[in-house]
Amino acid sequence: MPAKRGTKAEMSKEVRRILNKHRVDLTVLDYSYGGSSVRLTGGLWKSDGSDFSVEALTYLMNDLYPYGTLYSDLVNWDLTGGTIRAISQESKFTVDEEN
Repeated sequence: MPAKRGTKAEMSKEVRRILNKHRVDLTVLDYSYGGSSVRLTGGLWKSDGSDFSVEALTYLMNDLYPYGTLYSDLVNWDLTGGTIRAISQESKFTVDEEN
């Protein structure tokens, strides 16, 4: 897959434009463009605080695809290897605080 060409600043601006187009809350998501990859870290929510659907994330990933490999380290979604999987926000363990 050939990545789009341009300066790092131009490509970062384009990635930001795509994230804004999809109404991503950039206050909880960090993104970067480097070489031929896009990296997303933090939380991936809509700007109104709601969660994305798998379908909406598919469109987002398709828009980011021309910019290179997508790497993610997100608290609520796993986008590894082109798959989309929600990460549970509920703890698997409970703490008993009885004295």
